[in-house]
This record gives sequence, C-alpha cells and structure tokens, in this order.
Amino acid sequence: MFFKKKKYDHDAPKIERIESFDFIRLHLSGMRLTEDIEISPDGEDSNICSYRYVYKPGGHDRELDVSVSCRTTEIIEVLNSLGIAKWSGFHGPHPPHVLDGTMFSLDAVVNGGVKLRADGSENFPPNYREFTNYLFEKLREGKIKKENE
Repeated sequence: MFFKKKKYDHDAPKIERIESFDFIRLHLSGMRLTEDIEISPDGEDSNICSYRYVYKPGGHDRELDVSVSCRTTEIIEVLNSLGIAKWSGFHGPHPPHVLDGTMFSLDAVVNGGVKLRADGSENFPPNYREFTNYLFEKLREGKIKKENE
C-alpha cells in the first residue's frame, strides 16, 4: 500500500467528549476550490457558514457564500457520534504518487477553552467524509447569499 501512516501529535489535548464549543472552522483547499466552513454558537442555535475564496489579480477575497442556522445540541451530538474529539493532534501527510487532492485543517475551541487541531492532505481522520457530508447537507438547506443580496 502506498499511503503513509496517519500521525498524531501525542502532546495534543486528549478529549473524550465535546460538551460545548466556542468556534469550529474547517478549511478546505484543492485545485478548484478554497473554502472555510465555520460553526459558531448563538444561544440554543448555531450558525454554519460557508466562505469561498475568490481570487483576483493582486490577491483574494473571502466571501460569505451560504449560511444556515441549526440547533447547537444537534451539532454537538453529530460531533460526538463521529468521534471528532479524537481528531485532536491528527496529521495526515500527503500520500506518495498522489498528484492531486484535498487539503483540510480543523481548528476548534471546545469544552471551555480546549484547542483542537487536525490537518491532512488527501489523508483524513476517521469519519471525515461523514462530517463533511453532514456540513454540506446542512449548507444545502441554507440561504445562498449571492441570490438574496
């Protein structure tokens, strides 16, 4: 098999369960897309927002693309059912002989100040696809800002 072994930073905080979160950001980049998906609590609900990077001569702009509101308890339930807390310290190096792919980084502040970090390049932690599928499904329910402006 030509995939490199997944690595974990053994000094990263060990979290068994996410009870609350202050902020979650999933940064995705690839050949055709750079996107941030941010989740921030607002009382009993949380906002899930997708920001796209629009490249222009001389730089880029980060623009809100879609946003949706969701129950915070639902998000915490999904985070725990998928074992996102166990991603803490994950580093998935790019596999040899793979010329393209998606890079991700996850930054979160959970449980009253614990910083959770994970990243990879076409090398993902367990349940990564299930987590992104959940987020994309929620965002499909949201408002497309460009159409509503």
